[in-house]
Amino acid sequence: MGTSRIPKLRRSLRRLLRSTRGAVFAEVVVMLPFFIIVWAGVIFVHNYFSGRIRLGAKAKSCAWQYSNNGCRETPAGCDALSVRAGSDLETSDLPEGGALSSLASNPIMQAASRIVLGSNADVSGSDSVQRPGPLGNGSMSFNVRNTVMCNEIPRTPGQLAHDAFCGMTNLC
Repeated sequence: MGTSRIPKLRRSLRRLLRSTRGAVFAEVVVMLPFFIIVWAGVIFVHNYFSGRIRLGAKAKSCAWQYSNNGCRETPAGCDALSVRAGSDLETSDLPEGGALSSLASNPIMQAASRIVLGSNADVSGSDSVQRPGPLGNGSMSFNVRNTVMCNEIPRTPGQLAHDAFCGMTNLC
């Protein structure tokens, strides 16, 4: 009686093993596209943020160099970025239609704010990263901006009065 159970057990065990024969192949077919998309996403996110960090560090370096020389000359190696001197009272940074926006558009107020508050080194730039094929190709762009207050240029009281007059009247 015990010997007749062993062949049945062997047959049922063989059937069980026979039915799982293609399971590994099926799992690979199902999981491989998922893994490809995940790895493409990881690589894309890495490239996006490392490019953004690299461009941000370059903008920060250029802003500090530009502000250090009194916002007079663009530092070497900063040609790919937009480097300019600005003020805290500029209409591009203010909300539309407010009283401050109309006040900021007045040239006398702009000159007065530069005299009182000084000017800023405003450095901005943009770049893009290519999307991998599994994520739809194309590119994704990013922008960076860094603003630092310019160092003061040593001036005599006469030079300061001259610069204030020229800034407010545009006669010089």
